[in-house]
Amino acid sequence: MSSDETLRERSKIYWFRMVLGLFIGVLCTLLKLSGSRGLALAIVTYILSIIIAKNVLPVDTEKLEEIDFYKEGIGVYFISWIFFWVLTFNLANAIAG
Repeated sequence: MSSDETLRERSKIYWFRMVLGLFIGVLCTLLKLSGSRGLALAIVTYILSIIIAKNVLPVDTEKLEEIDFYKEGIGVYFISWIFFWVLTFNLANAIAG
């Protein structure tokens, strides 16, 4: 297995988690979650993303190590989640007046 193939497979997980973080951030605003409830949703969703990455995404599991499913994209997931939660929360409050 070449490093390009491994990088390509890891990239799929990375981008999946980035988009998932965006979606969960917006969902936290739509559900009007605050504080620990929003964090709990983000953590539970991240755990579910491990299952999705292993079983649903078109990822060749033979090219990746087990730890890649747990750690790949964790930073971008939580950063995009908090960014889009704060952004949409502030936009919603600004529009509401």
